Amino acid sequence: MISILLFALLQPQDDLASFLAAIEKDRAQGTAAVELLKRIDAWAKNRPKEIQERLAWNRELLQAAIWADKLRQAWLTKRVGQSVTLGRTTGVVKEANADRVLLEIEGKPAEVLFCTLGFEEGLAEIRKEKLLEAPAVEEAILRMADGKTDAAFALARGFESVLDRSRIFRPLVGWALQAADRNLAEGKPVRAAEFLAAGWTKHEDLMEAADGALHRFVHEVLLVRLYKDVELLGDKDRKESRRILDLVLGLSKSGEVKAKVHAMRFLTIDSNQWHPLLLDEVRFGGNGEFKDGALGWSDPGADSMLSILRLRDLPIPWPKVSGVRVKVRPAAVYVDLRVGFGDPAKFYIVSVHPKDGKVIGGFLEKEGAKAESDAAKKVATKPEYLLRLESGKPYWKLSVDNIEAKLFKDPAADPSGIEFALNDGKCDIL
Repeated sequence: MISILLFALLQPQDDLASFLAAIEKDRAQGTAAVELLKRIDAWAKNRPKEIQERLAWNRELLQAAIWADKLRQAWLTKRVGQSVTLGRTTGVVKEANADRVLLEIEGKPAEVLFCTLGFEEGLAEIRKEKLLEAPAVEEAILRMADGKTDAAFALARGFESVLDRSRIFRPLVGWALQAADRNLAEGKPVRAAEFLAAGWTKHEDLMEAADGALHRFVHEVLLVRLYKDVELLGDKDRKESRRILDLVLGLSKSGEVKAKVHAMRFLTIDSNQWHPLLLDEVRFGGNGEFKDGALGWSDPGADSMLSILRLRDLPIPWPKVSGVRVKVRPAAVYVDLRVGFGDPAKFYIVSVHPKDGKVIGGFLEKEGAKAESDAAKKVATKPEYLLRLESGKPYWKLSVDNIEAKLFKDPAADPSGIEFALNDGKCDIL
């Protein structure tokens, strides 16, 4: 179904590219912008929404060119008999028309078609003549056409009117979509992602412009291609896969996309490489609540029972886990990190007692049994601690910060779960 959808979306762009190439060729040869607009309207009739979104750029550009040509004619009419420079041509103005100017150069007549000039050519002089007293929407379009992207954005955002900004952003988004289409047509979705992430998708006004055209393209077309690239790369180039997933996060702020990338990262990590778990995506059992970037839970301390958070499911098989590290912010008598091996699990424990300034290693034969405790070691009292489990084959080590709490030989069973136990107070997992 994905391949059918992509074909349906991308095939019309091939026709669009050919049509626009013909339009640009005729424009450069002097075909009037008004005629080109008529051709676009006729060709675009009954075309899908995706095509109309892209054509917004070409329509607005031609309208801006007509606007600029009228100003050029007015300016050059005032300069009849005077010397002007247009592009690389300097001559005395003899006559100014709607689409060209007649110059005298060294006693000989020469025509300069406005369509052969840079899009902003003459606008500086027009401002000096006060034919253009205030910034115009068309200026932003012409700056974009001249490759001055940042200047076009700055001018667009300077308009107080939402309608003016919308009128500018819609064609600019069309321009960006056409550029991304070309990358996809060349089989280069990563290049399209780099282009859009660099200056487009990080701006909410651009993602929302044109009824969310850029947002839809990113989520319905581009991300699908990028995910497929990561899957195809597999073990061949994990580094490139990770780079692509980083780009994905630069394209979208969606929680769904963030979770998808998080899950796919497990396809790209190398052995002995740490990989973060998203606390708001990991499924814990217990009374934990995710808030402000931390997972917190509490123990009322009214009895001897501990409040426990249980982590059983990971995006990768437990036998592939060779280490765990977690930062905690305890405000309790103590908090444990318990690592279970086998089913039913036997637990190896590291416990932090922040008020007493000590860490203790331990072992629990089974849930509900009394834990065996090792000798306590001193630890500094501070707001946060880093708890670690690491495999060194054949030994596993539990530690707090740089303090080793327990060293135990490789159990016969594989890791099967993690628990966090809390006594009398509250704790945040960061």
